[in-house]
Formats: sequence, structure tokens, C-alpha cells
Amino acid sequence: MAQTSPPAGMPGFKVLIVLHAFADGGAEAVFVRLANDLHRRGIAVTLVAANAVGPNRARLNDAIEVVDLRAQRMLTAIPALVQTLRRLRPSACISALTHTNLALLLVAGLARSDARIVISERRSLTAEFAETPGLKAWIKRRAIGWLYPRADAIVTVSEALRSEIDAMLLPASATTVTIRNPVDTARLQHLAREMRFDRAGDGALIVCVGRLVPQKNLPMLLRAFAILNREHNARLIIAGDGPLRGALEALARDLSITDLVEFAGYLENPYGLMARADILALSSDFEGLPNVLIEGLALGVQIVSTDCPTGPAEILGQGRFGRLVPVGDANAMAEALTAALDAPLDYDREAALRPYQPERVFDAYLDVLQGGP
Repeated sequence: MAQTSPPAGMPGFKVLIVLHAFADGGAEAVFVRLANDLHRRGIAVTLVAANAVGPNRARLNDAIEVVDLRAQRMLTAIPALVQTLRRLRPSACISALTHTNLALLLVAGLARSDARIVISERRSLTAEFAETPGLKAWIKRRAIGWLYPRADAIVTVSEALRSEIDAMLLPASATTVTIRNPVDTARLQHLAREMRFDRAGDGALIVCVGRLVPQKNLPMLLRAFAILNREHNARLIIAGDGPLRGALEALARDLSITDLVEFAGYLENPYGLMARADILALSSDFEGLPNVLIEGLALGVQIVSTDCPTGPAEILGQGRFGRLVPVGDANAMAEALTAALDAPLDYDREAALRPYQPERVFDAYLDVLQGGP
């Protein structure tokens, strides 16, 4: 992002944002936008990353200081993060995602920092523990139970996730607050117009945007799509990269849908594609608050999603703004895709998007960083 100077802001108030990297995930995108917003308000902000590379770095205002700890893992970045915290002496620190949250809480103690510590949890821990090997899950749960109560505040992205965190921690532990992810509708619509997508060919277009990782359960979506195509002429485009690409391409061959499925890879701007889809599909086993569904609402797309923990049900108004199906059920997904093609929902887009207005979201972040509710 081009370099700009901030207006006069809050003298002496300094914020440190801690990330693992500038990966293409939703958490990284939101926290880069948070950094840009704090800078716009005239607040001194520094972004610290264990490994400061990734697509989202290009979206950060060039005037914002970036500290690259040059480590592949947060665990090995801890000594450098201690030194950074001691050197910068921030007023408040905020981090995102479990391993980074644990590292920041540990480092704050080691550095004897008096900064306000805010951590952000962005996906279902219960579901994450369920898919993690026994000893590893036990260690992570114990670490969370030991360190998370030391935070001054814990931000969750959905009420369901907030309830989950509250149930895991002692009643007298850190304050929890729900702050949803921001979506700039006008910007998304501009990007959709900027990146033209040619809908070549006949039939319905189904789009899925996300990383090719087990959490997204794309094998289920491919099976559902194969069922759908017994009666409907449709295409599926999956935008995203990840370690499962080869296995997913093999499954598409086994299901005899290779000619109908396109693996488009990571797209810097997927919004032209999303805006021209008949259906935006999400097949995840668990989430936090999936940005792609909120973006789909902003673009006025029909949505079919698993009712996974946590987020989709809240985003889709318990089914008013999009269709929800049980996790892992390819037949139910195929039926919902068919219904969305045959009888699209007419939903109130303004009502659906009200909780995700950027100014409202970033006001809430600044409030919690300053010690508010």
C-alpha cells in the first residue's frame, strides 16, 4: 500500500500487533486492516511477525513499521519477541491465532511488560482439539488454561466461539468480547468490477474460495458436486492453494468430474469470480467467522454452507441469508445446492451486513485496546 502520513492522533499511545506471518488467511487480512485503521487515526502502530512474508503484506500501509523476527515458528521467535517488547514498550499488544496468542502471553510475562494484552481467537478450539492427536491436544488445552486467563481481554469473532472460550476458562478469568470481521462492501464491489471474469460455457457456476487443507473438507464438496451434476449442468471453481491439491485433483478424476472442476489456485482478487457465481459454497468442518461468507453477502451471492462451529449460522442469520447443511453430509450439500439453483433466497442484504461495518468493527478494537468493554 502507498505510504501516507497519519493525522494527529493519540500521543503516547502505542499498539503492537503480533502475527505469525502475512499469510492469505482471514485473521492476517483483518489485522493488516486494523493496523492501517489505527495508523489512519494517528495512533503509533508496529506490526511484529515471526516471519514477515506473505500476500497480505502488500496491503499494509508502507508507513507502518514492520519488525521481522526471521523465525519459521512462534516458539523459536520468543527470545526475539521478548527483546522487541522491551525495546518498543507498547501501551497495548494484540495477537491473533492460538499459537501466537500463547507466545505473546508468555513473552509479556518474561518481558515484565505493563502493556495491556489482548488476544484474538478466530476459530473453534473444540473442533481443533477434536482433530489434533491426543497428547498434542492435551498440551495445547493445558497451555490455554494456564496462559489465556492472563490476558486483559480475549476477542472472539462470533458469539458461539465466545461461549466456547468462556466454558473453557474459569469464570474469574479474562474479559471476553465479540468483535466481528469487517467487510467494506463498496471496496469489494469495486474489486469485483476491476477483475472481470468471463463466464464461458453453459450451466450454473459454483465457487469455493479457501485454502486446500483438511479443515475445509473439500472432498465432501466434490462428492456433493458430483451428485448435483447427475441432474444439473454445473461447473465448480475452487480458488485457493494448499497441500491437498494433488489429492483433490485425484478425487475429481475418481468421481469423473475432472472436466467440470477447475482448481484456480490462489487469487489475489477473487471477487470478480465470486460476484458472477450462482452459488458460493463453504464445506468446512470448523471455522471461526469465515470472511468469505460475509464477502459473499456483500456481493449479493447465493450461499450454501455447512453449519459448522463456529460462525456460519450467525453470519447467515440461522438460514435467513443462506442455506445451512450438516457438517460432512455430501447428500445434504447436494440437495441445498440444488435448492439454491432452483429457488434462490431473497434476503435483506443491508440487515445481513450491519454487524460487519468497518468503522463499527475498528471502533470496537480501539475500545478494547484502550481498556473499554
